[in-house]
Amino acid sequence: MTTTSHLEGRAYADSPRRRATRRPGTRPGGTGRLSRADTDPDLWRESAACRYMDPELFFPLSSTGRGAADAQRAKAICAGCPVRQRCLAFALATGQEFGIWGGYDEAELRALHREQHLAERADRADRTLPA
Repeated sequence: MTTTSHLEGRAYADSPRRRATRRPGTRPGGTGRLSRADTDPDLWRESAACRYMDPELFFPLSSTGRGAADAQRAKAICAGCPVRQRCLAFALATGQEFGIWGGYDEAELRALHREQHLAERADRADRTLPA
């Protein structure tokens, strides 16, 4: 079975054996040395805890029943992610409307987008007022 990572849009082979022998969020063949992902802020996805997870988990079909359970599992994965803040910043900067990003679901992302928009608007208004 081939699955696409929601962070990369690239396909990877999904193997139950491979999944069982690696902790979620770890890179295969890890050496413990710093990688480009650790030093390059644009490569934060390389260190994401969800990188090798089923992307459907992060895009629940509903907010009730199984969808709610999937969202809670996705948020639990995000909670221990070393790049959670970068993921959330990416989602806000690129206007992601769907899925779980940085531990926030769609409703929470909308609220953050709204708060960010209102803060930017207030900041612009403050700058245009005469001193």
